[in-house]
Amino acid sequence: MPILGKDSHEKASIVAPPIEIGDASENPFGLIEDSLAMDLVTTTMNSAEFKIKLKQEFARLYCPNETQLDNINVNKFESTKKTANQDCHFIIEYKGKKYHVKPALHGSGVSNNCRYNEAAMYFLLDKVGYGPHVESSVINDVLIIFSEDLSYRSSPGKTDKKTSFKDNIQENLLKTISERQKDNIHRCAIDLLINLFSLGDLENNLGNSGVKTSKTIDGTEIGRTLVKQKPFIVDFTIMSDTEISRRASPDNCEAGLFFPDPNSNMVSKVDSARIFADKIASNLDNEQDNLHSLFSFRANRDIFQQAIKMLFFDKDIKTLINFSFNKAKSIVVEDDLSEKERSIKELNKQQETLLQCIDAFLKQENIDLLMKEEGGVKEASLKKKSPEPSPLINQEQHTSEERIKAKYCKSQRM
Repeated sequence: MPILGKDSHEKASIVAPPIEIGDASENPFGLIEDSLAMDLVTTTMNSAEFKIKLKQEFARLYCPNETQLDNINVNKFESTKKTANQDCHFIIEYKGKKYHVKPALHGSGVSNNCRYNEAAMYFLLDKVGYGPHVESSVINDVLIIFSEDLSYRSSPGKTDKKTSFKDNIQENLLKTISERQKDNIHRCAIDLLINLFSLGDLENNLGNSGVKTSKTIDGTEIGRTLVKQKPFIVDFTIMSDTEISRRASPDNCEAGLFFPDPNSNMVSKVDSARIFADKIASNLDNEQDNLHSLFSFRANRDIFQQAIKMLFFDKDIKTLINFSFNKAKSIVVEDDLSEKERSIKELNKQQETLLQCIDAFLKQENIDLLMKEEGGVKEASLKKKSPEPSPLINQEQHTSEERIKAKYCKSQRM
């Protein structure tokens, strides 16, 4: 959807009337046109024509062999709590599975000036393993996010294992510290991602995150139930530079305070990553357990070490960032060519910023040392696993080479 505002190329039917823009405290997204854009999205999505196209697009993405659209059920999302996009949030049910359908935030003051940035970040959380499986596409000029519902599902092929997902409405669930170290590592890893990816609307909106609980029966005679928890993010906003500065100002970083003047002590996202890296590095030298973050965990040296290793050695974050943003670029649809070029440009900008944030974090002295140490361990481990060629193989190879050489010499003499 074309972004409303003086620099966009709007269609005549959706041009916003001239509005005097107030300060950020009066308008949380920075620009009043954003609410007008979302009003138009809500009207569009609640039309009968849109719901038919929604079913067709869902079938294309998830069940291309489905010929009966009536088998795909679309219902309004019911919630006891008023949400920003509640009037255009739907649930699709198909063959016993549920999927959330909602629009990306539309407007010139959100998602770092490009609605496709939101789709890219959904793709990224999915690929990293801390978000639901997601697809996205444009229908009637509205960017739609399809996400797998995590309220309850069976793990494929494992009849003895089921997973459930509970929204963090109850703060005691959110703040419970798991006794299992692996769970603490996941909680630490997602805290790193929230900060490095500049994700917002989480600490103050507990319904946007949750804990997926896996239950398995161990192989003992007693058959004890083992419980494993992993944090997930199901919704978020992308923080603006002003919001980042408020959170990451060197004067307020430690206390997490918001200073009143958004133009003072402005901090870029890359500088914010450096500040965050210094904060994490101080924990690498701290042997005491501390409560920390949205998902509470034991913030000791071992937990941080293992979380950093898991994210940057076991996963290739940079490759996943590039994949996710390239996927977002592939779904860009705009009627106006200049608007399409602008969207691609903004995606490239956000992509490059994330890559620079990762570099800034990894170049912190103590974190860099940790990565080099882990790299040495990995290299030694690989060398140890590589088997030496057996003498028999060498002998057979040598004999084979002699036969080829003798055959060649014989042909030359003839």
